Amino acid sequence: MIRRFVLVTCLILISLPACAGNLNMRAIWGHGINEWDTSTWSKIADAGVNTVAVPAMYKRDRNVFWYDNAASTNELKRLADVAGSCGMRLLPTLSLGYNARYMYPKVFNHTVTRKGTIETGLPCPLDQSFWDDFVIKGACTIAKYSKQKRSISGIHFDTEQYGGRETSGAVSDIYCFCDNCFAGFLAAKKLPKMDLPAGERYSWLKENGHIDDYYNRLQQRAEALAAKLRREVDAINPSLFISYYLFTDSWYYRGLAKGLYKKGMPLPIFDGSSYYGYLNGRGDDVVSPIKKHNPEVVYVPGFYTKGIAASRIKGNCLLALRNDGGYWIWNEAIPFPSYYLEGIKAANQLVQSRIPSKFDFGTDTSPVAPGYTGVTPGTIYTTSTGYGWKDTAPSAAYQEFAYPSDPLVNDTAEAGAGKKAIFRVDLPSPGKYEIKLHVGLKHDREWRPHTMVDVNGTRVLSGITATSGMVLPVRAVVDVDRPYVEVAVYSGRGTGRASVASLEVKPATGDTLSTSTATPNRGIPDWAKKNKFRMIYGGYLHYYTSDLWNKQLPVMNINAVGTKLDDKIAEYCRKNKLKIVQIKGWGADESYTLIAHKTRKVVYLTGKADVKPCPLNPELWDEMVVKDAIRYINAAKSWGVKLTGYVLDMEMYGSRYGDVYCNMNCFCEHCFNSFFKSRKLVAPAVGAAERYGYLKNNRLLQDYYKYLEDEMARITAGVRVKIHRVQPDLILGFMQYNNTWCLRGMARGLSSASMPVFVKSESEYDGYGFSASDMCAHFKSYGANAIYMPGISADTLAPNNLSANIYNAAVDGAGYWVFGLRPDLDAMNAITLANNELDKKLANKAYTSKLTVDPSLPIKPANWRSVGSDTAIERKNPDAHATNLVAIPEFKNAVYKLDFGTPGSPVKAGYTPVYSNTMFDDAQGYGWVTPPYHSLDRDFSKPLDDLTRDGIVTLGRQIFRLKVAPGKYAVTVILGDMNPREPRPYQNVYIQGKHMVKDVLTNGGEYRVFRLPAEVSKKYLDVTFASVREQLYTSVLGIVVEKEH
Repeated sequence: MIRRFVLVTCLILISLPACAGNLNMRAIWGHGINEWDTSTWSKIADAGVNTVAVPAMYKRDRNVFWYDNAASTNELKRLADVAGSCGMRLLPTLSLGYNARYMYPKVFNHTVTRKGTIETGLPCPLDQSFWDDFVIKGACTIAKYSKQKRSISGIHFDTEQYGGRETSGAVSDIYCFCDNCFAGFLAAKKLPKMDLPAGERYSWLKENGHIDDYYNRLQQRAEALAAKLRREVDAINPSLFISYYLFTDSWYYRGLAKGLYKKGMPLPIFDGSSYYGYLNGRGDDVVSPIKKHNPEVVYVPGFYTKGIAASRIKGNCLLALRNDGGYWIWNEAIPFPSYYLEGIKAANQLVQSRIPSKFDFGTDTSPVAPGYTGVTPGTIYTTSTGYGWKDTAPSAAYQEFAYPSDPLVNDTAEAGAGKKAIFRVDLPSPGKYEIKLHVGLKHDREWRPHTMVDVNGTRVLSGITATSGMVLPVRAVVDVDRPYVEVAVYSGRGTGRASVASLEVKPATGDTLSTSTATPNRGIPDWAKKNKFRMIYGGYLHYYTSDLWNKQLPVMNINAVGTKLDDKIAEYCRKNKLKIVQIKGWGADESYTLIAHKTRKVVYLTGKADVKPCPLNPELWDEMVVKDAIRYINAAKSWGVKLTGYVLDMEMYGSRYGDVYCNMNCFCEHCFNSFFKSRKLVAPAVGAAERYGYLKNNRLLQDYYKYLEDEMARITAGVRVKIHRVQPDLILGFMQYNNTWCLRGMARGLSSASMPVFVKSESEYDGYGFSASDMCAHFKSYGANAIYMPGISADTLAPNNLSANIYNAAVDGAGYWVFGLRPDLDAMNAITLANNELDKKLANKAYTSKLTVDPSLPIKPANWRSVGSDTAIERKNPDAHATNLVAIPEFKNAVYKLDFGTPGSPVKAGYTPVYSNTMFDDAQGYGWVTPPYHSLDRDFSKPLDDLTRDGIVTLGRQIFRLKVAPGKYAVTVILGDMNPREPRPYQNVYIQGKHMVKDVLTNGGEYRVFRLPAEVSKKYLDVTFASVREQLYTSVLGIVVEKEH
């Protein structure tokens, strides 16, 4: 390369970014663009470049340095003005590869090779005078002009050794063995002086074991000189970057890189080894030795117009822009070939505008959402497209008949167990980007728990759980330090799978997420607008822990509780000025279970009937919801309080075939026939198992689901009207949401134009995905006026992440609810911190909290601290074991043989049934002292008989009393699970007040038998069931009492 050149580069941002990867260099170096004839510079700008690099030395003078020559300095200022007028920046360049008399007013100390060649045309690279008089003073002159001419953006050094006779190119380890370098080493090592010929110095150092130390000293001196250069420039203009051309893994470039290090300031290194074509990944390979000493290094490959065809220039430039810090082109043709310039322009435009930003993941045959680019497993990343799957392509799924039909979320990419789906998108430039995804699967039997999202190897979202049939919008703002993003979606559970339906990447505005344009919810109470909903539900909020809550809640700044109201809780809430939200279990509440055998059941598309009710039964809604709500409204008044909300828990506890109402049901005879009747048609005579197929094959399925949704909206609207006649301001709601006919209909029916509906979600128990505004827009899209309240789990999130998740959920939405709060001091302190920060934000919208979600933290912390104690309690279950079903004895001489269960389930021969409403009566001789939580049918796993197929769940501490004669007894207690997927830990049994069974676990599908001694001095035997952790449930299947002889 000759010494006269022009370098043209492009910086995408107006000022130099603080991150090395943001440089995005677009350079032309060589002849064809005359730096002195600036008439062509507008064409350069039009090609998409915006920085011109030129030699700082316009006129050479043997008497003065260039910076003392007015002709050179004036020309440099003129070029800065021209660059600025074209909207470009100027990069003055200094050459370090000459020692000719015509270049400088003095000849510096010559460099010497290890063969002993004295290079009279090259200065010693460590010559102090050369650095002081030429390098540093020249750089400082440019820095001073940059304060006047803001278009000057940096200082570039050409390190090619043009004046070398033995070799040219980069400064390698053949240098430098001059007198000064050699003598300085001997002095530093305290070795005797020696008059050794230059050609023998390398051999002597190597033979005597000094060569590594010698190069290390040279590197340290280079580092010191480069550091001085960086300091001197920073003292004048700290925003200027310094770059250089050529490098190799030698002491010189290692020292330069280390000395020029400045956090956040890029060090662009121009490479010439890529002249004939760019190799993917070469940047990392080449600069990795240098990057160890300066993490801000930016690799900029160069291309040679005589070595690469014009047809290939676009692709090579595009590859370099996407993979590294940009490119530079060495050209010798005059004028610069227009067809090369056209290729450069095309590459720049492709990077800036061609690559799509919205992607719809799916199969080869699934439809693509309007405005999105379709992506299939075959869409593998290439530099020509700028997007696609990296490494291994995931599988894809298409829920063709999902309702409502939505091409964006009906199909997904699937990351299998233990695998990641990694999708790459090239960007115009690094910077802050908003990443938006839809995660989950529109399949009614498959959850996608603990979904994790990484961007460029850093986790940005964690713990997102898409419930069955739900595809959840999640978002994050990411600071991207390279011109691409690689978004990885995977499950945080080793055996779990993850599904992603879409991806959108767009520039972010600062650190904040863009918000939905949906109109605000109508009818939110003034107190909630002012303070937000801050609700605790589940866990320890029960009257028997009132001492704890009286102490903690005033500090925690909570304003609402979700509960099952009674007189004691009413008094407690009245005293603490807490809003009351009554929680009612639909289809799982005991009021239904006791009449379940008399009602029509929900039917699945397989034709199987569940134990749960058909949700389109108006009479059941009146009996279970309207009457219940009115009863609690009146009871609350009698206890001196007022209900704020009434929320239906739609989870199908105890269901045989599903978790929530969804598109897999309801195909019962009544719903099926009613659909055809609404269309004035006669229903076909098909069995329950054929109904779904008939509707699908006749293209009636979407119409059928819409009919079910409309019916649900009609029925629940009637429910709303009846309840609001008694209390017009009562907010109705439900929990568990998925985008299916049943819950869509409920959202529409339970809300009105003047009164929103609560929609409480469990999807974000283990991590909030910033979805509140998107979810509110979703509800409004189909006519529902809904308040979306994410649920945050105090049991699973680490305390420092709990605060941030709560705060951000409340800021984004109408509030939050916390589930599963135990007497955990750290969790309570975390809630307190979140609410205090929320108060500051509500008082001052401009307030910026430091509570930031850290998705890298583990979801489940290892331990917790109890209130009143600093002792950590391990979360590991003390009773972990393999399932072992034992045979239940015959109990031929028993005093009592009690089978706990539901009124509709069979009773084991020889046993007496016990239901949740079997209260103790002295004449009867047995029963509950206080009503238990609910009964359940657990007829899932085998072997189960009539005794173990069902049971009753207690809450907290509850007593079952039996009337017996005084004496000694053996009490057999049989404990079970909740369902095959839900084990029941921390169950305890007390006999006559003595703790007999401590913190036992029943696995899913398991029952356990405990035979316990009892001594009765009076006439009552009390069996107490208690749980103090994990929802406070104990599952009781049976009790047998035998007289000991």
